Amino acid sequence: MGRVIRSFKQTVELKEVVQYLKCLANKLSKEFPNLRWYLFGSLLRQEALPSDVDLLIIYQCGVDTGKLRTKLSAMCLRLPIDLLLLREDEESELSFIAEQSAMCIFPL
Repeated sequence: MGRVIRSFKQTVELKEVVQYLKCLANKLSKEFPNLRWYLFGSLLRQEALPSDVDLLIIYQCGVDTGKLRTKLSAMCLRLPIDLLLLREDEESELSFIAEQSAMCIFPL
């Protein structure tokens, strides 16, 4: 699991985070089509003081995950992101989305 860590300086609303990440997903979808973005973890559970934003991106074989991680890190300066990248077959095997009650934020 890769981390793009920045500390929260203020309270972050789930709605604002979702909107911000949808915008990023939309921009990256031109270069990286067919990605599915999910939120999970403490922010989604609306715990009092989440330390980061847990983001899962499901991708297909052939995606340059290093390039994706670098682009996302450069674009996502407002949030401390804990990024998990899983191939579609890995997610199917692990059932991570169901286990974590993850919420799909892109595409809708």
